[in-house]
Amino acid sequence: MKNGLSVLPIVGCIIVSLNARSAELLSLPSGSNAEALTHNEQGMIFYQDGKCTEALKHFDASEDIQRTAARVL
Repeated sequence: MKNGLSVLPIVGCIIVSLNARSAELLSLPSGSNAEALTHNEQGMIFYQDGKCTEALKHFDASEDIQRTAARVL
């Protein structure tokens, strides 16, 4: 039991670092559409709160807006 408890802080640190890393990966490049950026930021907030379904809705909206904006240019 004692060995199992000593592993918990290590696992916790790994999970925290993975969450921070995934937030970086979900960022849009600078110069992206403002509405797409807003949806992306909302998606990251929901993702970090563990609300993956809500996060996905915002990420999808962000992607759709960004693609539409890119076609117009």
